[in-house]
Amino acid sequence: MKKLKTFSVSILIFLLVLNIIVNDIHACSRIVYNGLNGYVITARSMDWESDVMSNL
Repeated sequence: MKKLKTFSVSILIFLLVLNIIVNDIHACSRIVYNGLNGYVITARSMDWESDVMSNL
């Protein structure tokens, strides 16, 4: 099970990086991974030219 989670996270990171490279024109992109037993990972890219003053 641990190998599956590690593999899933690795794939998610790869897809996020690929999404940023391919979609560098868009301001915000999102990737969602829905895994087993309600396991959800969401990743976003926020490529703004100016500071949006977010408090994350």
